[in-house]
Amino acid sequence: MGISNTLIGTSSAASSPAGSGDGDSQTPQVASNNRTNTGTTDAVNKTNITSFTSGIISNISSTKDFVKIGSISLKDIQNPNQGISIKSEENSSETVIPTRVGYNDTKAYLQAKIGASLANVATDQTIYTFSPNDVKPLVYAVSNNNTNGLSTNSNLNSSLLAGQNTSSSSPTKNPPLISTAINSSTNRAGGSNLLSTDKTTNTSLAINQTLANNSKTLKINKVLNDSLDINSGCGISMCTPSDNEIGVGKNQVIQMVNVAGKIWDKNNGTIMKYFALKDFFLTKTDTISDPYLYFDQDSGRWFASIFDVSTESYHIAVSNLDDPMKNWTIYNLGSFNSCPDQGKFAVNKDLFVISVNVFGSKCSDGFKGVQYTIASKSDMINGENKVNSRTEPSKPNLFSLLPVQPLSSSSSLYMVSVGDFGTSNVQLLSISGFPPNTTSTSFSIPIKTAIAPVQAHQPGDSNMLDTADGRVSTAAYMDGKIWLAFNDKCQIERVSHACIRLVEIDVTNLQKPIQDFDLAAKGSDVFYPTLTIDNGGNLLMAFGISSSSIYPSIMITTQSPSSIPNTLEKPVYLAEGKDPNNSGRSGDYDGAEIDANSNAWFTHEYVKDESGWATLISSVSRK
Repeated sequence: MGISNTLIGTSSAASSPAGSGDGDSQTPQVASNNRTNTGTTDAVNKTNITSFTSGIISNISSTKDFVKIGSISLKDIQNPNQGISIKSEENSSETVIPTRVGYNDTKAYLQAKIGASLANVATDQTIYTFSPNDVKPLVYAVSNNNTNGLSTNSNLNSSLLAGQNTSSSSPTKNPPLISTAINSSTNRAGGSNLLSTDKTTNTSLAINQTLANNSKTLKINKVLNDSLDINSGCGISMCTPSDNEIGVGKNQVIQMVNVAGKIWDKNNGTIMKYFALKDFFLTKTDTISDPYLYFDQDSGRWFASIFDVSTESYHIAVSNLDDPMKNWTIYNLGSFNSCPDQGKFAVNKDLFVISVNVFGSKCSDGFKGVQYTIASKSDMINGENKVNSRTEPSKPNLFSLLPVQPLSSSSSLYMVSVGDFGTSNVQLLSISGFPPNTTSTSFSIPIKTAIAPVQAHQPGDSNMLDTADGRVSTAAYMDGKIWLAFNDKCQIERVSHACIRLVEIDVTNLQKPIQDFDLAAKGSDVFYPTLTIDNGGNLLMAFGISSSSIYPSIMITTQSPSSIPNTLEKPVYLAEGKDPNNSGRSGDYDGAEIDANSNAWFTHEYVKDESGWATLISSVSRK
């Protein structure tokens, strides 16, 4: 989650996950727990809703309703404001800076940019009084300004610009990556499969497309311009870190990050729409976070979700057609016990399943468990006012139960969890049937002990990057097998690094995983994987990398069905970072999706300049 100035639902508040993170080896037996869920649907009739257009829900008969609240057309939404105007009352000069507007983040940005120390902030958070360089205090009025990027008025008091930051270090040649079965509990590498990642410098672009195209196995098909970043993705809320998702349809690509969305023409890369998510999800002035997005090739419909923090509910959007510029139906899902953080969903031929981490009332209390809702996909794509659904009671022994998106036909929809701070098991849940009558089967699959990741280094070491916890970051299903990946901790030459654990599971044989290994980098940290599987069964995965000499960057790697197990092919750079991430936070998640032509599309975070995080959207395939 990247909202306001408080991290809602941090993993530190979670109860102890199943499994151990202390390095002790554990090999539990495979456990199975079958349960058939029966009962009445949580749906209500249209007559219980007083308004379908305002986005305000009232007179709902139950807090457990999955109800239609209105419809929206993206073509009718106006572009959001992109900047704030800072005006000096002393000399009437003005400068426009990228949107930060979140209270503390705005202060920090202004202080860094203009060398000002904060003297006073008015209670309405729109008037800021500074003492630039300890000189005469000046008052600045902050107002919305529909302009993009940083521009400085030539009449601006020169003393205000004296404190602009400059980069103090430059990245050097990157170290090799080690892709091998590293047992984190014993800190021993299972091999020495060194992957060369020599890079050249591209002075004109952050995207090192030349290097990527030199890969023997990977091809960069397309890179979209002007993907959302800390400026365009923030709207009127602070958004550090990025919550970054992508959907890829027949003719369009959609990105949603924090509180903003953007649509591109998939074929020519032109921008079709830039919009605020509050307008799209009909949340008005509510605080929102954690967007999620997917284009379902089976139905030809788009699905999207947003966490409404103010109402402690989820808004689910379903397109009426395969064209996202046309009408969408918006549903409200208010069936969770309390604050439902970082919801993720998946769809198969019959079901829509969304899973959340539940925290105490108003997101101010501790972790309460995992909850998930199972809904009828056909009801949703048909725009029904009544959606057959079922919400399971909170499960306090689980954390971050991630729905696995099936990329081939499957009668079951799977979810996976490894907890957050270390485990020796993958918890697998299989759901089948039709809501409200569904069957759930759970399994515990032993893996090598995983440990919560360490923070990642950056050039200058002024700020370590928080790599969060060890929850499952990404997962996909193809032809009876599930790939999942998450942040882990490895030791290389007795030095701890953030690394990435990859696990492959055969759902027909759950005694042990097919593959279970770490991707680690000697002298560097790797983190926040996002993966997908193409039609040939090839794994493709993007991930972040940084070190004391590498700014936060994006790399990509692959494994084919014929590859040596527990190894990955030579990774290449998708984007080279140019500055440190001074917020100290990376993540929280990134997106990957496979299109109908078997091209893998990724959106991932990196740092392209001093303003902060940025994202890159790219289409990649195997040669």
